[in-house]
Amino acid sequence: MSGRFHRFQHGGVNFTVICELERELPPGGGPSFLNAPADEVRAAVDRWTSESGGPLRMAMNILVADIDGKLVVIDTGNGPSDDNARGAMVEGLEAAGIDPSAVDMVITTHGHGDHIGGNTDAAGNPTFPNATYVISDIEWQRLTSDPNDAAQRQLIGLADRYRQVTPGDDIMPGIGTIPAPGHAAGMMALVIGKGDDTLLHVADTFHLAFQPGHPDWYISFDGDPDQTVRTRRSLFARAAENGHLVMAYHAPFPGLGRIEADGDVWRWRPAE
Repeated sequence: MSGRFHRFQHGGVNFTVICELERELPPGGGPSFLNAPADEVRAAVDRWTSESGGPLRMAMNILVADIDGKLVVIDTGNGPSDDNARGAMVEGLEAAGIDPSAVDMVITTHGHGDHIGGNTDAAGNPTFPNATYVISDIEWQRLTSDPNDAAQRQLIGLADRYRQVTPGDDIMPGIGTIPAPGHAAGMMALVIGKGDDTLLHVADTFHLAFQPGHPDWYISFDGDPDQTVRTRRSLFARAAENGHLVMAYHAPFPGLGRIEADGDVWRWRPAE
């Protein structure tokens, strides 16, 4: 459904989440896990749906941060499609009263197609004409050394607008990066806010709401499975220890919750 958005404040920052897409997944749980028996996945899905009181869903949540007078968009979704030439992200921004031309920065957590597809419109023009685009240097090198069609259009086509950062460095005051390799070699998690009350954007560290309880399971899209698991465990532990509000790109809209320790695994608690 287009035009859905959610506003909130946290850590001295005004946020808006734009829902580009949300869909109910089939009983099998959606993406296939390569190292988990199907009956165990089904049991995990059944436990989640029983405890949550609803079906398993997967979304694409685009976060907009208004920080120190700067509008920052984090990832841009799938972008325009045959069914929607403008793209659901743009419609959501308009519904929230956010003018794409007023956006100052676009941060690309990693270069998969469902995170960069809205960088440009259907004609190849920048969706955010006045913005600087930011990506990790590792991810830029990975994607531009042997670009696929999406990278050619959505990254290389905007090369003069892209600024590269090294994972671990700050992008700007109030937005820091954490190396999060595995799902993609140059993926970055983000810490947003000031003081101790910060938001942790974990990008694609996990895709489904029951995954924190099974951190060692991985899917075909996880480029380096072993590193994916190491990164996931590290970020889950950090989120639980520090009590971060967490933004998960693919969690059910609006993608906000807490990661809580549960023995040697974790649980996802959607924010109320």
